[in-house]
Amino acid sequence: MNFARHIHIPYQAVRRLTVSATVRGADQHILVTSAGKDRLGALKDFTNVIHAKNANIVDTKGTRLGGLFSLTILAKVPGTADRAALDTALKSVSGFETMIMPASQPAYYDPDLETQIQNDADNEFTAYFKVEGADHPGIINKVMKVFEANGLSIDNMSTTSEGAPYGGTDLFMMEGVCNHVGPLSKDWKAMTVLEALREIEASDNVDIEFQEMDDDEWGEDDEWGEDDEWGEGEDEMNEIFGERASERAL
Repeated sequence: MNFARHIHIPYQAVRRLTVSATVRGADQHILVTSAGKDRLGALKDFTNVIHAKNANIVDTKGTRLGGLFSLTILAKVPGTADRAALDTALKSVSGFETMIMPASQPAYYDPDLETQIQNDADNEFTAYFKVEGADHPGIINKVMKVFEANGLSIDNMSTTSEGAPYGGTDLFMMEGVCNHVGPLSKDWKAMTVLEALREIEASDNVDIEFQEMDDDEWGEDDEWGEDDEWGEGEDEMNEIFGERASERAL
């Protein structure tokens, strides 16, 4: 006669076995944004936390603004890491207010295939912009409205303001890189952006450069609108943007 054999395992033992099992989740990227009084070792404190929690820093940017140190870190967190403990440790760095958000995996350039993953080059538009002139309220907002209306998003941007020689109004400078969000429609035209920026030039008495970034056609010294005040440079832009519009339409 066969007898079934039953093995009794106490509930506490089962619970210990379940908790001790390591379950790997998907790797994820987080964006850490923090600001606080500038002090020696601030960046080291953040990198110590990230390293201790087995995460990896992908990119980081820091700057001093208004007597404070502003820091942004893109980090990759492995699926085995304790996200709750990492978030708590980052927010506990002394003297800093920290916010943590989920982020997307960055696009990487493959030099062998000469292609950029996560981007379709035929539907891209990326441009460098620069605004210079007397500092006055609203100039940044006006330029950003033009970009938003034309589907352009800021990739990176910096602004500075300094006193004018011999007194007078402060001088303002803003420069950065913007790119189009999503595929370009057939009726999208860069000249529409240029015309709107030209209106800001006239109304706000500033100089604006706006140049599509294309290494195959333009060198570092090629800038539109700097010396000719949208004269001959404008004709050249019309010709090039017209050709590109025709190519995209095909």
